[in-house]
Amino acid sequence: RAEGACSSEFSDGVVETLSHLAAEGRCQEPYTCTAGQIYACPADGPQALFFGLDEADPHKYSSGLGGRYVEYLSVIADHSLLVREEILPGGQERGLVVRRTREFLDTLTEEVRLHNVLYSVEFGITTELLVTFDTRGGKVSSSFEVFHYVALVGDDLAFYITLQATCVLLVVIMAVDSFFTISYMRRGMKKGVYPSLGMVFLTLTDLVLILCAASLLVLIIPNKATSGDETERIINRLVAIPWTDEVSSMAEKKLEHLEVLTELEFLLNNDESINNIAMIVAVILLVRIVAATSAHPRIALITSTLGYAFMDLFHFCIVFILLFVSFAAIATWRFGSGRRDMVSYSAALQALFDTLLGPPGVLSATAAEAEDPEMVVFLGLYFIVMFFILLNFILAIFVSAYGRLVADLEANEIEHDVVSDFCTMVIYIFRSARNAWPLRTDLINFILTEVPPSPTITLRDIEDQFESGRSARFFIEYYAEFSLLRPEQEQTKKQVAPVEVVRSLVERVYDKVSTMEEDLKVVQRTVNYIKDGPPEPLSAGENGHFDNGASAAGPKLIGADLRRLVELKKLGCISDADFQTHKEVLLASFGIDRGPEALGDREAGEDREEVVAPDTAEET
Repeated sequence: RAEGACSSEFSDGVVETLSHLAAEGRCQEPYTCTAGQIYACPADGPQALFFGLDEADPHKYSSGLGGRYVEYLSVIADHSLLVREEILPGGQERGLVVRRTREFLDTLTEEVRLHNVLYSVEFGITTELLVTFDTRGGKVSSSFEVFHYVALVGDDLAFYITLQATCVLLVVIMAVDSFFTISYMRRGMKKGVYPSLGMVFLTLTDLVLILCAASLLVLIIPNKATSGDETERIINRLVAIPWTDEVSSMAEKKLEHLEVLTELEFLLNNDESINNIAMIVAVILLVRIVAATSAHPRIALITSTLGYAFMDLFHFCIVFILLFVSFAAIATWRFGSGRRDMVSYSAALQALFDTLLGPPGVLSATAAEAEDPEMVVFLGLYFIVMFFILLNFILAIFVSAYGRLVADLEANEIEHDVVSDFCTMVIYIFRSARNAWPLRTDLINFILTEVPPSPTITLRDIEDQFESGRSARFFIEYYAEFSLLRPEQEQTKKQVAPVEVVRSLVERVYDKVSTMEEDLKVVQRTVNYIKDGPPEPLSAGENGHFDNGASAAGPKLIGADLRRLVELKKLGCISDADFQTHKEVLLASFGIDRGPEALGDREAGEDREEVVAPDTAEET
């Protein structure tokens, strides 16, 4: 409340002149007047006593009381005169001074706050009502705030603690899930499979959500557990102040009252901080729920549409912001002196934004303020550019993005409705547990990193990832039930039962396994020859038939083995040198001439070269 110089020397001269005029008109003997009693400009400096009051210590009291002159409303409203001890003129001694209560608000007053504390005995809620009048900025503005401190006791507290315990369990589950997600991402990165930006964003969002939720639970559970005791302590202290006791001075009672109000404000501020953290958690949860809808194409309407429209929206926002702030600057400069809603730049931004959401909103072209031709031109340009053009642009952007989304959904062959896919997921989890299938994420990483690129994936490509061939066969049979994974020629067949498709698949797998067994038999007979020596040569009898134990099975056996060797060579399973080696060993084992006419196979006589037979079975 220090008096000082005004904004300019001219203003100081105006104050001095007005004080002389007031002194001549009203301040006659025996009364005196000074310039400060007529009008005074505020200044920074040491604060003087005001109505016998010192400033409340800002280090001792809350921000709502500290640094202010605190007086009870009844003292000012119910009395016309007050006798207070103040510094007498001259600034040396203190004495009693008579003050008019209407002078409590003067030209040095910047802000007036009214504090009122209420307590609901029915619900156990302590309420602080704060009404503020602000005289800064050349006008008087008013506002109010209401703060509640809710006490939980008995069954309400037990039920609340139970709910918070459930929240603790959910946070732990989220933390475990995030841990496995990060581990999966690390395993993939080691194999060269890097996560997408969307997956990274969701993981970071989950981590922030876990930290905020854990902090909220750590703060809110003790706060509510002690709320009943704190409320009881505060209210008892307020009720116990001896207002009618003549022994205690008014200053002591006031000091006790201010200390209680300071403690109450501390509880309210702490509760408000907790509520702010809870608001952050709620917003992150909302974002996470919207992001979670991207798990299925049919419900990913918001995220997918925003994804398609992102770049268009980005460029639209640049144009929109440039035009919007330009209109606000013009409104403040040209119409701020005559319109309250454009008196400042922030007020103009708010007025124009409200008008944009609900035209004509707070700015009406037919109102009395719009009779000014400049205002009419301004509003016309604003509505045409911002509403009729730009807002319709943003609608067109979203409609176009949604149309592209629907077209992609129609072209997506693997897309089903969300209910069917959910049931399929449940069935997969059950079968995976019963047949000991590997984790889907591990199998995907293996296919992406180890399996050569191919339009199809066979059992041989992934069987190493399963515990047994039976488990792998069941895995293939499970996915054979989906028509979209069958070859196109099978999809076009009419009335093909899923059982027949599965049977055909199993038969092909069985034929492949049988082929592998025949290949092993050929190699084994060759190895046996090298280890045990050749059998007795075959000789033809008088009737022209081979006779070795009265059987002609030898030539048939050797012919089948040679045909198998030719097939293995065509498939690339054995090299040319190995083919020649095995061929000569087989022929020699039965004493058959190695000429082409004895083989009965065209390839037996093509590109023949001398191959030295191996000496040992290990070398073979």
